[in-house]
Amino acid sequence: MSSTRIDAGTLRRLPKAVLHDHLDGGLRPATVVELAESVGHTLPTTDPDEL
Repeated sequence: MSSTRIDAGTLRRLPKAVLHDHLDGGLRPATVVELAESVGHTLPTTDPDEL
């Protein structure tokens, strides 16, 4: 088995991804509606007060 070393600069430049994130409580309901509309996602309601 061989290993390849990656320097810190290369590691910092690599694309990053969020693998798991909870949005409930972290966003305003109005923002959730806006984000859903911007990506074409259908929510049960578009009324922020009902979310």
